[in-house]
Amino acid sequence: MALLVMSLVVISTVALTSRQHLDIQRTTHLLNQDQAYVYALGAEQWALWILQRDQQSNAVDHLQETWSQQLPFLPIPGGHIQGQLIDLQGYFNINNLIQKDQPHKESIQIFEQLLTLLDLAPTLSAAFIDWLDTDQSPYSSDGAEDTFYLLKTPAYRSAGRQFTSPTEIRLIAGITEDIYQTLFPFICTLPGPTSININTANQYILRAIADPLSESEALDLIADRETAHFNNIPDFLNHSSLANAEVLSKQLSVSSQYFLLMTQVEIDRQVVHLNSLLYRAPEKIQVLLRSQGIFY
Repeated sequence: MALLVMSLVVISTVALTSRQHLDIQRTTHLLNQDQAYVYALGAEQWALWILQRDQQSNAVDHLQETWSQQLPFLPIPGGHIQGQLIDLQGYFNINNLIQKDQPHKESIQIFEQLLTLLDLAPTLSAAFIDWLDTDQSPYSSDGAEDTFYLLKTPAYRSAGRQFTSPTEIRLIAGITEDIYQTLFPFICTLPGPTSININTANQYILRAIADPLSESEALDLIADRETAHFNNIPDFLNHSSLANAEVLSKQLSVSSQYFLLMTQVEIDRQVVHLNSLLYRAPEKIQVLLRSQGIFY
């Protein structure tokens, strides 16, 4: 009888100890996560200060400025923090496809040229336009409105509004996972309309706004841009690489207002990713959107 009682006591003690250990681990995990998030918010304030200081010093944004340099691993108690500011106006804003409730021809032309450069069908643009517009009339035979999406399982409707995240394009007719992965690195979703910053755009975006422009010509342009950035649009248009190209210049600028801060904080193997969409207005800089995860 004494052995039975002792066994029950031991079992109960082990169970209580294991439960306590699990509770301590769970609490530690939550505390580390909260602490990491606060550190990420601190990095966000640093980014706001950097962008404000940059705005006060000059009106041109380019990749040789302080804001574009990746923040190295900085040690913090129990871990480290790192961050990177990205100029989102170096990408194509798919919300530009509809402006003033109408399809915007020049933006559509840029987008279709970008799709072609990525070996994707330019006709995909029609489904994007229909997703953004408020009517139920397909833009073309390649478009898709509610009558298409309501037949899916589960059924849903076209948005009829601007995108808030590039991940939303997975819902659009004709977008497979392969197409999404191909297109994602070149697009953004900003409150439109926005311009493309020629000082931060990559070769595919530059080739999409200038046709024809070969890969080598685009790379030459980028190499010269790294030596001396463009202070205005005429300087860009006069570059020798664009001598034989038709440039859609109405969509271009040398400055930016929208930036993405990607922050990663690790504390005791607990990793937090915070993406902050920042808008730099003449008067102030504000955070428009925060999301946690690898993609915004």
